[in-house]
Amino acid sequence: MVDADACPYEIKQVIIRTARRLKIPAVFVANKHIGVPDSAYVSTVRVGMGPEVADEYIAQHGEACDFAVTRTFPGVRTRAQRGYCHQPAR
Repeated sequence: MVDADACPYEIKQVIIRTARRLKIPAVFVANKHIGVPDSAYVSTVRVGMGPEVADEYIAQHGEACDFAVTRTFPGVRTRAQRGYCHQPAR
């Protein structure tokens, strides 16, 4: 899952190419429309406006072995204990 509001365009493109090549899902979560190519492996979720709303969605919907790309992540320690990986967007 990717906090698409915080993720640079170039990183989004790398994630999209990687998801398609490896045939793994990539979910972009944002509070605005995010254009992504048609793909069985790339999708978007639109959340409400507000600080860290996308991060909250990712925290609530992530599962063990998911990988999150965000600038901030609520409950990182709790999610890490469940096997949820976090990579800060840079």
